[in-house]
Amino acid sequence: MPYAVRRKGNRYEVVNTDTGKSHGLTTKAKAERQKRLLEGIEHGGWRPSSDGKYTRTVQGRKQHLTIVGGQGRAAK
Repeated sequence: MPYAVRRKGNRYEVVNTDTGKSHGLTTKAKAERQKRLLEGIEHGGWRPSSDGKYTRTVQGRKQHLTIVGGQGRAAK
């Protein structure tokens, strides 16, 4: 996967290992969740929509991912 969580001082950042781009400083737990979300967008078919949800199609059915309190939750 092209993303890694790296410690920077007492905070953590998500870094794209291909480009070196940093995606901000945060706590370790939030950085891990952000990494999973970025990987899902890039490799899992998740696409952002205008209402703040992410959607993908699996076997002809749409699935929605809503970010609630920093955690992703898939809804059918």
